[in-house]
Amino acid sequence: MKERLFIDGGYFRVVPTGLSYAELKALLNLEQRTRVSSVSSGTLALLRDKILLLLDNDLEYHIKKWNTLKDQIESVAAYKG
Repeated sequence: MKERLFIDGGYFRVVPTGLSYAELKALLNLEQRTRVSSVSSGTLALLRDKILLLLDNDLEYHIKKWNTLKDQIESVAAYKG
């Protein structure tokens, strides 16, 4: 896949919620400052349904992880005085 899309380096892993070849190609073909009005509706749906949803889930996971760590630190601090 790296060779077909001309990607140098990078790390790929296979996951059930991952992207198909066509989806990955569509995202890689986006320019850095692409206007929303010029992006195809299929790519916008891909961003909405997969990419932003996965980012939101990942963000929630990290927020919960840091809150748990904060609570643990506070409880140790309260115990130690």
